[in-house]
Amino acid sequence: MITAVAAEFLKFRRSITARIATTLVVAAGPSMALGMVALARSGAIVGPSQDKFAVALEGSVNEAHLALAGQMLTVVMLIAAGFVAVWIFGREYSDRTVGALYALPVSRATVGWAKLIVCGSWTLAVVSAALVAILAGSWIINADGVTDEVMAAAGQVWIAGALMGLLGVPFGLIAVLTRGYLGGVGAIIAAAAVGQILASLGIGAWIPYVAPAMWVGAGGDAAAVSVGVPHLALALAAGVLASAAAAVAFGRSRLS
Repeated sequence: MITAVAAEFLKFRRSITARIATTLVVAAGPSMALGMVALARSGAIVGPSQDKFAVALEGSVNEAHLALAGQMLTVVMLIAAGFVAVWIFGREYSDRTVGALYALPVSRATVGWAKLIVCGSWTLAVVSAALVAILAGSWIINADGVTDEVMAAAGQVWIAGALMGLLGVPFGLIAVLTRGYLGGVGAIIAAAAVGQILASLGIGAWIPYVAPAMWVGAGGDAAAVSVGVPHLALALAAGVLASAAAAVAFGRSRLS
């Protein structure tokens, strides 16, 4: 298993997908959160556009950083982790390398679990790195504002971001079933769209792809309060089981 994980990580590390997804989460997300708070509080935004930046004006500047970062990170992680999983599982079919796996001294099931380990490890690593970047930037802007309450909010942001990243991994299952990239990419778009529709109907708390974002305030304070431990546990269970299904499906896939 160790050798399989090392091989999968080497392929992943050299891919453009990995570099773009990592940059998107670790650099672009935190930079946009910090920059949007600064822009909103500078007074440069006037008129109807002010309503879109309301969350950046609430509480202290540090609280605003975490609030905005939480909402952005949940969206970014779903997309980034989804594309990473689709690439890791789907590339074998799109690049026509799946046949070569039959010649390896390890089983395809082992390769499938190795791919899953790489996806999961990357997800936790980039969420942690993004949170460190956000907290570091917030501390530089206002060191005195990094209170215990802000750190507690940071923990909530990490949990929500990790959950959404975990929920992005199952899109690798779609890549296996459709034997390529396009099916997984389409599923990511569909999940994001359907999630928004269901959230507008008032049942978002019970939708795994919506609940973590609502929990960190994406739907407003009232929606955030409606999300509890059972809803987050459902999201975690859905992500774990569906991710495991991706590894199992890959191990059982055939050449035709």
